[in-house]
Amino acid sequence: MKTKIAYFIFVTLALAGCQTNYFAEEDNQSLQKIDSHVHLESDQGYFEDQAMKDNFKLITINVDHLDSTSVQQQLDHALLSTKKYPGKVFYSATFNFDTVGWGTEEWSKKVISHLKSNISGGAISVKAPEEHWYNTDRQNRI
Repeated sequence: MKTKIAYFIFVTLALAGCQTNYFAEEDNQSLQKIDSHVHLESDQGYFEDQAMKDNFKLITINVDHLDSTSVQQQLDHALLSTKKYPGKVFYSATFNFDTVGWGTEEWSKKVISHLKSNISGGAISVKAPEEHWYNTDRQNRI
């Protein structure tokens, strides 16, 4: 009797597990998706246009890195995209990690002012430059 009950429970669970709650390929267009880590480094809008067609929301992460577009250019691209696609494109602010002034009151005031401006302009987060050592080392080698 216990074996029959166990078998019945096993079969019931197995059959219940066969029902799919997954999406088919044809559902892709209707699904809202979020790409939470992109770097918009152009004002052409090709990437954003395709993302909107594919029903994506985007979060562009601005960074202070020698291999990237300048912080100001990234901000300009982010602001352009957030205005073109309100509620669909968002951005994360950052700041230049100026090692010359770092640790001074003047440096702190400048960074805080810059971040306040970004946040009041629509930034949803702040990306602190964790790679300042990388930038400093690269600058020393050049």
